[in-house]
Amino acid sequence: MADNSKKNALLYTKLQRPPVAPDIVRRSRLLSLLEEGRQRPLTLISAPAGYGKSTLASRWAAACDWRVAWLSLDGEDDDLRQFLTYFLAAVQEAFPEYRFNTEVLLDAGQLPSGTVLARYLLNDFNGLPEPLGLVLDDYHYITEPLIHEVVSALLKHPARPLSLVVLSRSEPPLPVATMRGRGLVTEIGASDLRLTMAEAAAFMERLLSAGVDESTVSILEAKTEGWAAGLRLAGLYLDGRSKPREDAQKLGGGTLHIAKYLLAEVVSNLDSDTIFYLHETAILDRFCAPLCWYMHQQRFTSQGRENAEAFIEGLVENNLFTLALDGEGYWFRYHHLFRDFLNGMLEKDVSSEEIFALHRAAGNWFAENNLLEEAVHHLLASGDISGAVALVVGKRHDLLNSSQIIRLDRLLGMLPESACAKDPLVATTRAFICIEQGNYAGAQGWMDEAEDRLEGHLQGLGAHIELTSEVRVLHNLMGLFTASADRSRFYARDAFGELPAQAIFIKAYEVGISACFYQMRREQRQVDFVIKEALANPKWPANIQARIYFHLCIALYMNGDLPGVMRTVSACRRFVGDASFHHTRAYAHYFQGVASYLQNDLKEAETDLLNVLDARHTANASYVAEAGFILSCIYLSGGDETAAQLVREQIITHCRRNGHERIASIALGFEAETEVRQGNLEKARRISAHTDFNGRPPLWFFYVPQLTPIKCLMAEATQESLDQAYTRLRELEGRMHSINRVNVYIEVSALLALVCHMQGDGVAAKGYMTVALDLAEPGGWIRSFVDLGPSMTALLTCFVSDHNEHFFGQQVLAACLESGTVGEASARSSAIRKQAFVQGPVNLLTQRETEIVPLLAEGMSNKEIAEILNVSEGTVKTHLKNIFRKLGANSRIDALNRARELGLFIVT
Repeated sequence: MADNSKKNALLYTKLQRPPVAPDIVRRSRLLSLLEEGRQRPLTLISAPAGYGKSTLASRWAAACDWRVAWLSLDGEDDDLRQFLTYFLAAVQEAFPEYRFNTEVLLDAGQLPSGTVLARYLLNDFNGLPEPLGLVLDDYHYITEPLIHEVVSALLKHPARPLSLVVLSRSEPPLPVATMRGRGLVTEIGASDLRLTMAEAAAFMERLLSAGVDESTVSILEAKTEGWAAGLRLAGLYLDGRSKPREDAQKLGGGTLHIAKYLLAEVVSNLDSDTIFYLHETAILDRFCAPLCWYMHQQRFTSQGRENAEAFIEGLVENNLFTLALDGEGYWFRYHHLFRDFLNGMLEKDVSSEEIFALHRAAGNWFAENNLLEEAVHHLLASGDISGAVALVVGKRHDLLNSSQIIRLDRLLGMLPESACAKDPLVATTRAFICIEQGNYAGAQGWMDEAEDRLEGHLQGLGAHIELTSEVRVLHNLMGLFTASADRSRFYARDAFGELPAQAIFIKAYEVGISACFYQMRREQRQVDFVIKEALANPKWPANIQARIYFHLCIALYMNGDLPGVMRTVSACRRFVGDASFHHTRAYAHYFQGVASYLQNDLKEAETDLLNVLDARHTANASYVAEAGFILSCIYLSGGDETAAQLVREQIITHCRRNGHERIASIALGFEAETEVRQGNLEKARRISAHTDFNGRPPLWFFYVPQLTPIKCLMAEATQESLDQAYTRLRELEGRMHSINRVNVYIEVSALLALVCHMQGDGVAAKGYMTVALDLAEPGGWIRSFVDLGPSMTALLTCFVSDHNEHFFGQQVLAACLESGTVGEASARSSAIRKQAFVQGPVNLLTQRETEIVPLLAEGMSNKEIAEILNVSEGTVKTHLKNIFRKLGANSRIDALNRARELGLFIVT
């Protein structure tokens, strides 16, 4: 499952509180400061290396009656996504039962702004059931401004249950000065952390087996300035010496000079085997016995693993600046000072070739243990760039299959571009990542690059076959995105069987592609077959099968089968259950929402589409934009122009902030569409002048940009503009018919009916209207007609009067009459009457029904109407039901208003 894979990618040793050495002096005055400080949003412990920052915080955390989370940072965490991933993982260690909504944002291809992230985090923290202390150790590694922005936002508007403890070698760029003035920060600096004489004496007493006199302690305290690391080094140096006071007196220079001198003295007393191990492990951020043994045996093949275990035991027993990173005593790291010293010693004593060999050995061990980021780091440090590339390419299917798209993208980002250019499988992998992120132009570029390199691969080799298959899958996808059935059918079934068994993610794409192409070829049975076959495959994980439902929704939507879409969404939701497949949930909400809207269930549609908008930071940006477009239509239908405008502005802002310029351009096109619908033709023209309506072909989305300029031409209502609109629609009709794009074909046919009617060709208008309604009826498509406004209402009125047996046409007309698409009834009435093609009374009602309408206007009862018309009262009731249905009315007054709006003659 994707969630487990994500967790496995974390180094959980970074979330473990470092243990406190038994010889550490208890520093009650500082622990009291920390205890008091937890009532404030921030405690800052700032001092150079070796002053005991981590030791102090760890001792406080061990005794604290709050839940405490710990995160040890390093240079790899200077990335906003990685920082937040570990940040949330640390908190979840303290609250494993609590679900954090912020986590879904980290699955997004593009992270939202720091403000948005901070808002989500604050909401999560405010929901914690208990107070939390969160320690960020080694925060000085963080230089990324976006991370500082998020942490600063947390501190500016602090959540009550959260107290942040930041450990750093220097004051971080956080709002410390402002918080200091408001009394919201507890500060512990180097001067506070320096050991007093009494503390230094107690520390040296525990450290030295023979004890130490007060004068010696005084000398050491003065020379080290109470620096805890320096005192520990001095203790290691003096232990066992016959004249400790004289030896202490010899120490001179600053603290760093003392450290280097003492470390050299300490290491010089170690046995040769231990020094070899120190050389080998100096390059490691963390180490364990199996890793140490693996690296050691590359140079000394005769030694066994027990030597590595003894080496680590010796480090711990001798307190040689080694920290345990977990409770099991498996992972360890050196104190930063000690590691810096060891690296200096390594560069001095060992050749660069040997150092490269150590990095290569470390990289191989990390790779064998699936610790990919560390493996890539060491392989690159060894100069084995091709090995690093091969590792990432070799692991890409595992990462794709478990939906670790972002992690794979990060691993590829670690590799030099020049090296990636030599492996075309990197290009295809990046193309698939672009598609996942909605960057179709980028995908096209990477696909072209991979295809250009095909000739350089020998025919028949496995890599060539795999590359060829992946390029064909990408061609299929591009064929879908460009609505080019002919181009894509050429590749349609070639690639699937040649893909390797582990390429499940890519095979799932091919299943979706096959389903869509069978739909385009009107082979619905084949659509059902390929989908059912994929869902029945027990080897495919749940996250991949959830994608199959999404692909089926696309095929059904393009086929105009809205009930099928709804059934698939329901099945998908049952399958997913409580699993956190965030992308799949957003897709499900979108397709349920668009299907409900098109079937004229606006309330149900609004609920689902708002869910998509709420998930905009994790969902595919194209679907977020489409959800916003439909919500705008819903609000306009209810007469709420302000809400409609706000949601459209929100979509454009979101797209631009997150680098989705192509989608922002589509949103600008929809802005023009909205102006046309509201009768603001000049404004629509101004927007259209700066908009590319052909940036995306008609696909499976609600909004079809190509139709907006056509609607502008229709709104001009000149003979020339109508001729141009007709020509463009006929061309689009042919394309949509050839690829069976029913979802677009319905609206194109309805628009052709309108154009023909406006040109005075009633026969052609009725023909196109029949086509549009016949295509729409099986799926219950209603809003495609309603959204065309009053002109469609008038045309449907004419059509239904001539085809009163067309029940679905009557249903659509009733929906048009009920709709508030153009605002208030008076505006709708005026607009309808202005249509050039409405000539005289519209014979929607029968002769008897038109006789009843004026009697209703006089306020007569059913009995009185029956007496005047010489019919039974039951017959009058039947006529009234028909009148209400045809006019879309709910009452007598409503029926009279609708009749007046349509300009119907009242015959007495």
